[in-house]
Amino acid sequence: MVKVLLLPDYVATGPRLSEGAAIWRELQMLMPQHELRTCMCVGPFVDDDGHAAFFDKSKKYVQKQTTLDTKRDLLTSVAAVLRSIAIHHPDIVVGSGQGGAVAIALASPLLLEVCLAARNFKLPELRAIAPAWSKVKQIVAIQPRLARKDRIGPMFRLIAPELLDEELQKSSPRPEGRWGHAPVLGVIPRNYLDTSAEDLFTELDISARIATCSVNRLRARFCRSLA
Repeated sequence: MVKVLLLPDYVATGPRLSEGAAIWRELQMLMPQHELRTCMCVGPFVDDDGHAAFFDKSKKYVQKQTTLDTKRDLLTSVAAVLRSIAIHHPDIVVGSGQGGAVAIALASPLLLEVCLAARNFKLPELRAIAPAWSKVKQIVAIQPRLARKDRIGPMFRLIAPELLDEELQKSSPRPEGRWGHAPVLGVIPRNYLDTSAEDLFTELDISARIATCSVNRLRARFCRSLA
């Protein structure tokens, strides 16, 4: 059995459930020899209509404050997902939209260290998170985005410098450990409006599938990661 943790986009409940079902069908097609079991971690923020989000709408109009608010939301969302991983022990983490942005952040040990230090985790929580996180074998980021108007590339460079800043990476106890043990697969369609997402994947050296990648190649990739 393969456990999949879904990180949904900021959408209403109906579309969220439909998208989750579509992701399950695609994964089942890629791994027909495995029984899939899915669980979901929604964002920690809720709008006036009750829709969950990983990034809250910043009420500030100054760029610096908007960046700080988005950084705060990223760390809060990563913390929520880490706690969910400790509960469900997934083999695969799949994030879509806003969940896709959080999925990318999850792959950085240095950024996770920042999150754990900033979000007041207790020692028993850390003891539960570490072994659960080590069991994650694949991370998938589908059409990652932040707020509706923000291009993910420029903003991600500001809120997640741990992924891109060479000096920060060199200051890490393990500079070679830019990425964790779980490989990241980026998924964006060719007509995706935010072209900075593909540029971000390239800069982060994330293996990207642009709609036309063959099913056989994807199936082989997932089978290798789960072996």
